[in-house]
Amino acid sequence: MNKYKSIVIIVAILIVIGFITVGAVLLNKQKSKTNSPVINNFIVKTIQNNTLGNYLAEPNGQALYTYNQDGFNKSNCTGSCLSLWPGYYSTKQVSGLPINFSIFKRQDNGLLQYSYKGHPLYTFKSEGPNQATGNGIGGFYLARP
Repeated sequence: MNKYKSIVIIVAILIVIGFITVGAVLLNKQKSKTNSPVINNFIVKTIQNNTLGNYLAEPNGQALYTYNQDGFNKSNCTGSCLSLWPGYYSTKQVSGLPINFSIFKRQDNGLLQYSYKGHPLYTFKSEGPNQATGNGIGGFYLARP
């Protein structure tokens, strides 16, 4: 009888360890979905905001946006759109960009615009550094890391 009791206790302990392990793995996966990676480089930095969540900004803190009408490394924001949502431009072709960042040449004005994961980046003319009031306006959304 003691032999069977020992086996039952060992099996019960193994089951508890299994549940704890599965729970820890699931919790870790959930955290990785909600915690965006922090990006800080010579192009952008991540702003951590309790209300808005994490978003990308220029090194000076100017919020960066993407436009839901754009294509991969192709801007569809032109004319009056571009006057309200200026592109985030580079003054020259840059080599050795951080992963997920690229520069493309705009077809309308020939300027070099940064993109993140193929999404052209913009600022909002009505904002200054450390402001993010344009999220959701006219199809523009904060760029997320």
